[in-house]
Amino acid sequence: MNRFKFDYRSYRGRAGLTDWLKRITFILAVLVAIGLSILYFAPDFLSNLSFSAPSRTDSSGNTPAQEPSTSQSNSSSPSQPTSDEGSSSTTQPEEEPEETTVLKAIPVSIDQILDGSATQLAQQAGANGVVVPMKDDDGTLSWTTNQIFGEPFQSGTTNPSMDAIKQWNQGEFYTIAQFPCFRDDVVGRKMDHTLYTVSGYRWMDGGDYHWATPASEDVQDYYISLMVELAQLGFDEILLEHCGFPSQQDGSLGNVRYPSEDITVLMTQFLDKAAQALQPYETKLSIHTNYEVLQVGATETGLTASALSGTISHLLVPEEELQLVNTFLASQGLDASLSLIAGCTSFSDSLPYAQILPLP
Repeated sequence: MNRFKFDYRSYRGRAGLTDWLKRITFILAVLVAIGLSILYFAPDFLSNLSFSAPSRTDSSGNTPAQEPSTSQSNSSSPSQPTSDEGSSSTTQPEEEPEETTVLKAIPVSIDQILDGSATQLAQQAGANGVVVPMKDDDGTLSWTTNQIFGEPFQSGTTNPSMDAIKQWNQGEFYTIAQFPCFRDDVVGRKMDHTLYTVSGYRWMDGGDYHWATPASEDVQDYYISLMVELAQLGFDEILLEHCGFPSQQDGSLGNVRYPSEDITVLMTQFLDKAAQALQPYETKLSIHTNYEVLQVGATETGLTASALSGTISHLLVPEEELQLVNTFLASQGLDASLSLIAGCTSFSDSLPYAQILPLP
């Protein structure tokens, strides 16, 4: 017999039907065992898991809101600051803005101050301040003074008690001394201190009043000395009127003889000296004027924004001109909100009181 053998691997041939049934039975048994194991262990296993739905974004890139679930009930409570944030995460309470006290002042006479009726008048008007004329355009004063130019007591006023004025000024009301400056018929009649015309006559305004010249150092010192006396009497504020050279509102200026000095420099120096003299008494200095006078200050009155800066606490102008004045002063480089505390309405017979208003 030829022995020729092919080196083949072992070959068992095809599986029969019985073998396939055995295999299927074994696989089913394994699957059943796995299923029973899952059913037995699944509750404990699932209870230890927490699920969070993955965030999804829509076409606009926004994350859609998710429905609340019981497993996320703690998410609605406010988050606690982490250790890295510390105390810096605590919200500090906002400070409430300070309330601005509005001054409501009524005009009263020195006689009403002395007889006590000023208190009743202020209370009836709901006012917390008074304005007292302490100098007249005639130049007469409402108190006794030793100043050489002074002519005290207005017509019909008795010699007032200085102690009575001091005592009233220490009361509950804010007191303002109304004080016309250079429109002064007493001083303006004196040849050495008058405002002259170019022809050498004493200049007079439309009301037939003479004016003292702001160019006179004696005149300036006289008015500042009177202001100091008012501060010593206890007035909280001195309100200057006709403060400067006259304007077109006072009369024709075509024949006024102006000094060789710059009138704006003269007025700035005057207000600076007045403010310094009043500083020890903490008495405020204010000015009664209007928009037109401020506009022509450099050429007519000498009262300019630079003269007001740092010296004037209040600027009294007509109520309808508050915004105009504020805008004008800002255009002159003066921050009215810092240098001028307030603007206020004009004193007039049509108003029950003058109300000081904060500038915008």
